[in-house]
Amino acid sequence: DVGLIMHPKLTEQYAGEPAGTIQKGLIESANGEPFPSLITHLLYTYAKSNGQNIFWAATQDDLMRIETDYYEILAHKDDVFVYPPEVLNVQQLVNTYQCTMILNDGDIYEEMLSRDRLSTPISETVGMSVDNCVFSSHSTGLSTRRPSTVFYDKAQGAFCYGHNTSFAVCPSVGGSPFDPGNAPGLNSVAGGISVDATTHVMLMRADADNKYRIYSFGNVSSTSTPPTAKFIYELPDALAPCLEKAVSIFFSLREPVLYVATPEAIYKTIFETGSVQFDENPVYEAPAGEHITLARLYLQGYFAMENYDQNASLEWNSRAVVVVTSKDDMNDKIHVVPQINYGSGQLDTANELVFDGFGKILEYTVVGLYK
Repeated sequence: DVGLIMHPKLTEQYAGEPAGTIQKGLIESANGEPFPSLITHLLYTYAKSNGQNIFWAATQDDLMRIETDYYEILAHKDDVFVYPPEVLNVQQLVNTYQCTMILNDGDIYEEMLSRDRLSTPISETVGMSVDNCVFSSHSTGLSTRRPSTVFYDKAQGAFCYGHNTSFAVCPSVGGSPFDPGNAPGLNSVAGGISVDATTHVMLMRADADNKYRIYSFGNVSSTSTPPTAKFIYELPDALAPCLEKAVSIFFSLREPVLYVATPEAIYKTIFETGSVQFDENPVYEAPAGEHITLARLYLQGYFAMENYDQNASLEWNSRAVVVVTSKDDMNDKIHVVPQINYGSGQLDTANELVFDGFGKILEYTVVGLYK
């Protein structure tokens, strides 16, 4: 089932208890029964056709659209797809500009926000493969923030890019620090937007030397122009053990900070030209008797859909980390930990918010208000 957390620090227009409130059992209450199987993915979005706030919920055998006023299930997989895929295997749900991108069994689908159904995989992506299901994506249409999607195709040994429903393989251009169209022997580990809230970053591991590096891409101003190689940051060997047992790997949006969450703790690495600094002292440690199962940067739901500053009304938007901890794989808690000393990657554990009373937390999404 689905629960809802509301709090003044996290919820726009919230006027409830100062300590926040938690609602549970929302799907069963609205639909007469809970989900028939376990949730694998959640993602907030909205329908521009009617201004409705919704979220996607994927299970092993279904893909559903759910409205956020009463939590009624609006559509199941047979209604979501015009032509249902032979195999339903939702691997990623991603926000891109004006679209929800769905990776299903290796195929890329995109649903325009002005429509309510998915048709067929994007024709330009047929033959492409998304390595390790890793994307770097944002959902802003500004000319300084295109393309909206970058991923690595290991079979072709090249990075690919897309904006809305237009996709292409990066051409080989030679030069340094790397050639996006000729980059064989890499493995995708994590992707995101970082440095200045506009730069695509991809954390990769090389087959040749097993080293981890961050590849960054400069911004372009045309949908027909591929992303340009910007920098490579080689990560210290001391970080490798953390990466190899990580449960979550993600980037800070506005500064060049990489966070790596292991079951025991969260570590930071600051990457800048000529200087990559891994801090062996964790910025967050799991409470005694608990372990971390999931961690991500906190983004307001509507801001995550359209990355304009006017959509970031809450102080903690992109300035806090959401951490899920578990005790004996049950009795899970959600912690929201604000950043402190912006740019340092440090977390202010003294002022974290903690929400408990859950069973096992499989996934979360931050819903928003369509304007």
